[in-house]
Amino acid sequence: MTAPYELGPVLAEAEMRHCCASGSTLVPIHSSFRLTLLIIGNALQRIAAGASGVLVGLYLAMLANQGASIGVAIVGTLSAVSFVAELVAAAPMGIASDAVAPRVLMTGGSLLGAVATQLFGMTAW
Repeated sequence: MTAPYELGPVLAEAEMRHCCASGSTLVPIHSSFRLTLLIIGNALQRIAAGASGVLVGLYLAMLANQGASIGVAIVGTLSAVSFVAELVAAAPMGIASDAVAPRVLMTGGSLLGAVATQLFGMTAW
C-alpha cells in the first residue's frame, strides 16, 4: 500500500501500520487525529460562546440590581448582535482561511476574543 503523499519508504510503512481500517479504505491516523482536534476545538468555541452569553446575562442582571435601567430590549439586542456578527463574519473568515494559514486566523481570533473579554470586564457603567 502507498501513502497518499510521499513520506519515504520507512515513514510511509509506519504511517500505514497506524491506520484505522474502515472496510477496504485505510485512513492515516493523522487525518483522524486532526479531525478529532477540529471537533474538540469547535466544541470548545461553542461552549465559550454559550458561556459568554450567560455571563453577559449575569452582568446585566447585576447592573439591574445596582439600579441601572436594563430593559428586555437591550438584552435581546445584545444577543442578536452576537449572532449577527457570527453570521456576517462566517463567509469572509472562511475565504480568509483559504488564503491565510488557518492556525494564524484561529490564534488571532482567540487573542482578539481574549482582549475583548478583558475590555468588557473593565468597563464601568
